[in-house]
Amino acid sequence: MSHPPLSAVERTALKTRLTSCFETLSALPDTSQTRPQGFLSHWPEMRRSAKNGAILHRAVARPRPSPEAISDCERLLDALYDLTPFQRQLLIARAAHLPWQALMARFGKSRTHITRLHLIALADLASRLQVRATQKTEA
Repeated sequence: MSHPPLSAVERTALKTRLTSCFETLSALPDTSQTRPQGFLSHWPEMRRSAKNGAILHRAVARPRPSPEAISDCERLLDALYDLTPFQRQLLIARAAHLPWQALMARFGKSRTHITRLHLIALADLASRLQVRATQKTEA
């Protein structure tokens, strides 16, 4: 499927949206009810005292994502599912800042080829988002 190439500004904006979507998903709470089915631990849940908990969990608490960020992430994920599995993997990996070297090893392709495929996937995603936006305004 041939799409008009994206300008550098459009590419950067789309990459920023993908990165913020990945960060939004990472910031959502993770409880035993939100884990995928089959993801369990045979270790019992531990109760920790407040003192031990404060020592073990010194990470800075991230703010909760806004409802607008979650809605934008949902729109992006809906459009991502219209792409091929390879394109989805590539876009999500780059949004997660996975190094190019790791992608080269994972997909068995050169950096130039992966970069070209990444640009094509971005153009496909942009066109899917545009189609969805026009469908929404028509409805």
